[in-house]
Amino acid sequence: MCSNVLSCHCYRVGFLLVILALTYCPVSSNVLLSDFYPFGEIHGDTANKQKDDGGSGKISLPVKFPFFGQDYTSLYVNNNGLLTFEKEKTTYKPKKFPLSDNTSVIAVFWADIDIQREGGNVTYRQTTDPSLLTRATEDVRKYFFLRKEFTWMLIATWYEVGFYGASNSGELRKNTFQLVLSTNEEKSFVFFYYNKLQWTTGSNSLGNSSTGLGGNPAQVGFNSEDGVSYLSVDGAQTDAVINLTRTSNVDVPGQWIFGVSGSEIRDVKCNHDVQIQIVPNTGYMLGGEEFQVTGPCFQLDSNVTARIVQTNTTFKCAVINYVSAKCVLPPLFKTGEMTLELNPYGISWNYSTVLQIDNVASMAPKVVRKEISQWIVGNPVKINWNSTTLPYSRGLTVELLGFQHNNGVPSFTVIEPTDLDESLDSFVLPESLTSFQIAAVRVRETNPLSGSLPVAVWSDVFPVRVSANWSSLLCSNWNNSDNLLPSIASSDLSCPCVAKQASRDTGRFASDPLCNLDNNNISTNCVYKPGAVQCYLRILQSGLSTGASCCYDDTGDLIDIRDSNGGGSSLRYTVQSQGDTVVPYFSFFKDDLLSSVHCCQYSDSSDMCQLFKNKRPPVTCDQYEPPTAAQAAGDPHLTTLDGKSYTFNGLGDFILVEDEASGVVVEVRAAQAQDTEGNYQNASIFSAVAMTTRGVSDVIEVHRDTDTVSRILINGFLVTKELSTSVTQFNGLTVQMSRTDATTHNILVVFETTGLSVSMDVNSDLINILVVVGDDRMKGNLRGLLGNYNGDPTDDFISKTGEQLDTDISMEDIHFRFGMTWEVPRNQSLFSNVVPQASNFIPTFSDSGTLPVRNGTKEMCGSNVQCQFDFQVTGNEAIARSTANFINKFNVLKEDLVKVVRCPYLDTPENGIRNISGYFPGANATFECLPGFVTISGDKRQTCRGDGTWSGATITCVQPVPQADGGFSKKIIIYSLTGSGVAIFVIIIIICIICHCHRREPKTADVEEDNPHVDLHVIFPPSNIPRPMFENEDFLEILGQLNSGDGFKIPRPSYVDPQIFDEYFF
Repeated sequence: MCSNVLSCHCYRVGFLLVILALTYCPVSSNVLLSDFYPFGEIHGDTANKQKDDGGSGKISLPVKFPFFGQDYTSLYVNNNGLLTFEKEKTTYKPKKFPLSDNTSVIAVFWADIDIQREGGNVTYRQTTDPSLLTRATEDVRKYFFLRKEFTWMLIATWYEVGFYGASNSGELRKNTFQLVLSTNEEKSFVFFYYNKLQWTTGSNSLGNSSTGLGGNPAQVGFNSEDGVSYLSVDGAQTDAVINLTRTSNVDVPGQWIFGVSGSEIRDVKCNHDVQIQIVPNTGYMLGGEEFQVTGPCFQLDSNVTARIVQTNTTFKCAVINYVSAKCVLPPLFKTGEMTLELNPYGISWNYSTVLQIDNVASMAPKVVRKEISQWIVGNPVKINWNSTTLPYSRGLTVELLGFQHNNGVPSFTVIEPTDLDESLDSFVLPESLTSFQIAAVRVRETNPLSGSLPVAVWSDVFPVRVSANWSSLLCSNWNNSDNLLPSIASSDLSCPCVAKQASRDTGRFASDPLCNLDNNNISTNCVYKPGAVQCYLRILQSGLSTGASCCYDDTGDLIDIRDSNGGGSSLRYTVQSQGDTVVPYFSFFKDDLLSSVHCCQYSDSSDMCQLFKNKRPPVTCDQYEPPTAAQAAGDPHLTTLDGKSYTFNGLGDFILVEDEASGVVVEVRAAQAQDTEGNYQNASIFSAVAMTTRGVSDVIEVHRDTDTVSRILINGFLVTKELSTSVTQFNGLTVQMSRTDATTHNILVVFETTGLSVSMDVNSDLINILVVVGDDRMKGNLRGLLGNYNGDPTDDFISKTGEQLDTDISMEDIHFRFGMTWEVPRNQSLFSNVVPQASNFIPTFSDSGTLPVRNGTKEMCGSNVQCQFDFQVTGNEAIARSTANFINKFNVLKEDLVKVVRCPYLDTPENGIRNISGYFPGANATFECLPGFVTISGDKRQTCRGDGTWSGATITCVQPVPQADGGFSKKIIIYSLTGSGVAIFVIIIIICIICHCHRREPKTADVEEDNPHVDLHVIFPPSNIPRPMFENEDFLEILGQLNSGDGFKIPRPSYVDPQIFDEYFF
């Protein structure tokens, strides 16, 4: 962060004078005592002892107070005008920030205060009084964006305090000021209130004892314990500090408000920098979310306009005060990183920042549709919503909107009636809704802030439903439109056979937002996939198809859409697909989901459903190959992608894995390990990970943090959004964060176009890493600390320079000849900061001999040798336990990724019935013909064998041929020429006829033979006759040889259909 507020900006002299005139020119006002938060023992305050340089002692907090990005649970109120975290500070001389002792400090007026000799008092109290919390919340919302109200406050007051060494008239000079801390445990703010300032300096700080002025005046501001970050209020440690009663950063003389929870202190001063700040810096694709803008100096009558550059969408903002404005996003129909520009004066777009827009799929609906099956045009329907999600009580309007995508322009249209009474929990879906195929419900402010769009919350996007005939018409129209587009081939697509493998294949598959076990919206979960309990969507594009859905039943078995409409299929779009004519989520919803529900659910027509299945072929698991996994855990212990395990303890930045062909690179930062006392040990751990696809994606960094567990940076900037279980999409990357427990975060990063994912378990001690590769095309290309990925573990130790090492070399050789060669030069590192490492560091090698066994090792680690080694070397139980847990997790993953044996899909025979118990070994399938049909071949029962094949063959059902007398002969239509039993019978008859035609009656022994012997063609031994016969090329070729002469044919037996094989029969 900037080392000083004023050093952050270079102003021209004229503009600086304007700012001083607007903000810092002395005025005759200050904060009245009646405007202080109530204080004193009468209000329950605790008073500090009347002691020079004393303080409160340790004050334990019932909540976490975020300060400079770290959470604190204790503090000290010091008599000398400052508050410190975790440790007391009694220094009476104010110091320049940053402090050399790395103390976290809030200095409201740090000077040499003497309440022992000069009187006055210092009091404080913690409070959760609702009225005070509300007041603080409202005060902050005037200048900052704050969604959640405060839950805790601390009020500290210095009343009528004098300075040390005062004499004569100096003893009459007193100061009165107040410091207020407030938090909701996510965001925290600090208030400074100044009622009276009559002195600035104690005599031991070279101040005048009669005036309390001169010398080294009071310090005011904030200092972080990192020894780098701080903010000093303008005028601090100068004579101008006495004017704090007359100046302000919120246009209220004597009052100052700062946001202190982030890595930088947020001041609300305005300026003419082109970079603005918005909070929050993420938005919803459908719009309706409010954000606050600070940066420019607003005028109350300004006509402020904002613009999203990528969509050329402009919208109005409302000025709150001279330092902030509030804007509400309109629907944008694009996702990812957007540029927000601001025109605050109606002149030009001089201000800009970056805004992250989230997909509809990643946002839980805040308006809940109830009784989903009743949402049919003409029916009364019900909704509910949480009124607290709308921040203001300016009246509410419920609206029904239809989506359309005309001439390449997506938009929502409000459907009449527009003003539905907010008190109603039901309304009738109007006939006018039939003009649309997609709709949504929005609840918005009726009377928004002047000049601003209304704050709004949305339901899920849902299909318009009218009747079975209407759905059949839509299905038919969709089929005609889809005929004009390239067909979708599913032959190169595959799904995991079981849900467990789909959840593990994180580089290629992601949970379907509309059907997954984590979906809290029970009323809509899997409603479009009946019979499924969870679905996954393929991330990678493949051929002409951009995706596939894979759905699973309650046993975790893959559902085939030919068996059930709840099965998955190939898709034209994914939920993330976007382009000039492709709208994120909506294109998927219209062309893939709507067609499915109208054709297969709402139309009640199997013919319509077959249209969909023809256009969106099923995706099976016949060709599925599980991904390959590698790990880096603990000290760190690595298992390569080809399965070779070793330990590497370097210091610095290293290539974990790199593919020069695709540009994928993952770097790790290795830092020296510490024991529980903070002492450095002869080992290393991974403390950060950075990754990107060069020239394609953003650069993401994940760092461990001793206080906040983890920090995530995108392109060097801290991601301020609170990542939860939802997926956030950046350029070329998706990121998902979850909290395993209070001390561990799991962060999953997916490279969208390569099938590679990186999962990290982050705690304050280290980062454990799991790399999953799903794309076989990366074999032969990936190299780094995770080996030479080609399926052969014997050549994994290839250095950066190309030297191939034996796999049975010592850990010391692996360290220097392999691992250290993959170190990244500082000027080439992906990391945004450089951390110097010890150049003479040599670790303890895991094969260097027996290490002394620490007490409790066996009980903690059991037989896990990596855990044992880590505990011996680091002495840190948390690192050892983390190693053991992660290696166990990796071993379970490897077991889950073993290829599943599954038999292929079995069709129902034409004119037959199929009953099947499953597709895994031991499952049975039985077949029978429909009434009026008979079985002429095949097996009525088949079993899935252990090798993934079915026993037997599917039956053929044919209809008997009626005779002229109305009865039925034994003559059978050879149905589709696949009846192998009939074919064999016919061939035998043919052979008999041929034999009869080519041979005379046998002669007696004494009769001379008149004709030469005729050798018949040997077609096939009866036991080797293939089936079906009339589709066998060898048989037909030999049969054709019988017709080599002119007019050679045989009489047609009555058993043979008169419509076939005229070339052989007469």
